[in-house]
Amino acid sequence: MKTPANNTTERFSVGSVTYGTKISEIRESLNSKFGKKTIDALIDTGRLRIVRNIEEAEAIGLDIKESKKNTITGYVVPDELAHENNPEGIFATLKLKENLKFPSGKIIVKEGFYRLRKHRGLGAKHLTANAMEFPERNFYPDNSNVTEAALHTLKDVLSSSTRLFRENETAYVFYSKRHNRGIPCIFDEDKATFSVITDRPVRPTIDVERLWGNDSVRLSGALIFPDHDVSVTPPSSGPNIGENQTEPQLTTSHKDLYTDVDYTQEISDELEKIDSQNNYRKSRFGKVQGFYNRSKNQAVLVAENLRALSAPAVLLHEIGVHMAYDTAFKRRMKPVIEAAPEILLKAARNDDFAAEFALSNLKAAGIGPTHPHYKEEACAYLVEACARKQATEPQLVRWFKQVKSTISVWMLEHGFKDCDPLSPTDLVTIAKSNVKEISKMPQEHELSPKGREILAKHVQALSSKYSKLSDAEAEIKGLYKRFTELEQAGKPLPEVPKAKKTKEPER
Repeated sequence: MKTPANNTTERFSVGSVTYGTKISEIRESLNSKFGKKTIDALIDTGRLRIVRNIEEAEAIGLDIKESKKNTITGYVVPDELAHENNPEGIFATLKLKENLKFPSGKIIVKEGFYRLRKHRGLGAKHLTANAMEFPERNFYPDNSNVTEAALHTLKDVLSSSTRLFRENETAYVFYSKRHNRGIPCIFDEDKATFSVITDRPVRPTIDVERLWGNDSVRLSGALIFPDHDVSVTPPSSGPNIGENQTEPQLTTSHKDLYTDVDYTQEISDELEKIDSQNNYRKSRFGKVQGFYNRSKNQAVLVAENLRALSAPAVLLHEIGVHMAYDTAFKRRMKPVIEAAPEILLKAARNDDFAAEFALSNLKAAGIGPTHPHYKEEACAYLVEACARKQATEPQLVRWFKQVKSTISVWMLEHGFKDCDPLSPTDLVTIAKSNVKEISKMPQEHELSPKGREILAKHVQALSSKYSKLSDAEAEIKGLYKRFTELEQAGKPLPEVPKAKKTKEPER
């Protein structure tokens, strides 16, 4: 059994051929593009590592995440849910308050089975097969372990589900309006478990109630994931105390509870066998060219899977992914992403050629305002268009300068000596990988202005409890977490307790 040394998070650049390129050749290519001083600095500070092959990456502790199968129950979960606080392998728990009509229970994913090209099956194997047969359903295409990618996609859809439909006494569907996807499950009353069958898209033209009826319940605040209480990431919008904490407090996998599972190769072999018999195009399983190791803040390039000429582009992609996990950078980039759709439409109305080009490419890709990640997609396409075509609309010109400045400042702060060598194509590589990675992340709930006002009063009240405010850091983060949960559940926030009056001594 292979157990990761820590719960790292990787995103992969993949290719389909092993080239046998040497590390020295990769270094020479990177030096030529970015300058020897920059590459030396990135390596010396641990922000970049070049290894000969993926086995060497694993040997030095940069483990690629694997899906985990619980040794007791057989349930399958993504890597970050495989820890000792989740002894059964539960994917999530549904807790509906005082609802006699709809059941509460644990959501589980069994190993299951699949019927390729017939689109039938259930559980982890079926989710993997779906992600391979229908790549557009996979939110994490850069992950070479498609089982892990499919489970992460499932988690994203479940965590954004707003309604639970009941088709009959045993068939239920969790529905995410944001992703326009449904998660059909079978409910076992004796075990109080929802067993996941599949993750299916819903065509926007079809009313979900015509599919599953109108017997449903809202899910606001009712879904809880096992890592919720043991791995807390300080929200980017939370109180600014001390240094920015860009990494979560990670749990460790329990060695006796979980084993690694990855059904990718098994299903890939079956696909190739079926495709060769039925004249389908063969599915090629990619080689990992590079990945970003979140726990070490390190981009890793795998020399033998790369051409020397393509190494700079792979490094820029991983830098873009790195940026997506930097709390401070996300805070700077968020207004840029939010502004993109409105600026795009306004510039297109003013006959800006770059905006028209971006808009036509979005339409050609079938991406419209109802797309779950329209803002991020609009931003990515607009950056690409501005890099290829001359923008003329003043607001768009200012917006594109802001994108370039934001990226350049971050790179200079993180070891790059000079950003002048960056070409428009380089900028597109960084920006697209960044905004697409951000789009994959669960949407963080931010406190309303009223909520922030109440939190500020609580923080002020803590000044009498602690000698210095930095000592209250843990309690403030706990308050922020609790307040966001209360707001999401539609409940009022507690006011600051009034200070007790001290009784004057009798004279």
